[in-house]
Amino acid sequence: MHSVVVFIPMFVAWQWLTAVKTNGTDYLVLTFKRQLAATNLSFTVESSADLLNWVTGSSYSPAGNTPDTAITREVNRAGAPIETITVLEQLPMSEGTNRFMRVRISRP
Repeated sequence: MHSVVVFIPMFVAWQWLTAVKTNGTDYLVLTFKRQLAATNLSFTVESSADLLNWVTGSSYSPAGNTPDTAITREVNRAGAPIETITVLEQLPMSEGTNRFMRVRISRP
């Protein structure tokens, strides 16, 4: 399991990147936390094969949430006042290919 800590003043987001097997196929899964009281921040899950070109997936913002897209889908969301969100990349992992996920945190 890989762990990344992102620090933004007055807010901390933890991210865990793992792989899960579903029906014999491996998928990349990202779990992160967000503070529900931080209503001035947007969280966007992004996916990449090369770390240069990123594709937008699930997003969470004060204007509304888009948990499921063609790229990613939310598999779990729970907790308050700090919410834990788990998102699965819908593209299966293949041997010999690189897959990356991240959470972009921004102010809308």
